[in-house]
Amino acid sequence: MPKAWADERALRQVCLNLLSNAIKFTPSNGTVTLKVARTKAGGLALSVKDTGPGIPDDEIPRVLRSFGQGSLAHQTAEGGTGLGLPITKGLIELHGGSFELKSKLRYGTEVTVTLPPSRIMEALPRLTEPGEPAPDEGGQPDAHKRAS
Repeated sequence: MPKAWADERALRQVCLNLLSNAIKFTPSNGTVTLKVARTKAGGLALSVKDTGPGIPDDEIPRVLRSFGQGSLAHQTAEGGTGLGLPITKGLIELHGGSFELKSKLRYGTEVTVTLPPSRIMEALPRLTEPGEPAPDEGGQPDAHKRAS
């Protein structure tokens, strides 16, 4: 995976918040899946999906507000302040990224955070050593020149 230009502590907090929520609300026979992948646009996406009880559609805005908790958190008396998702959303947005929450009642929840391409550090081409010919100056031929 490529390196991202981001605050390491902030991204660690994002991962911890998403994973701890997924683990907290997934039953012991359920699954939590973490995926990290490049986006089609060249950014980087992190997704945490669980097979927990899900969040009712009408409660999603509430769980994204500071101190907002869904009814399941109250019913199960889970500890927490209701700050995990709002903090996660805020940290990603401060990095120019996006936050998406999808949930289906009785099937689970998936949260995907995405960093934009401008936050991805691409590998630089190899530097020519002093005295070594540059690839276009008699060094290693370019791929398109080999065919001729």
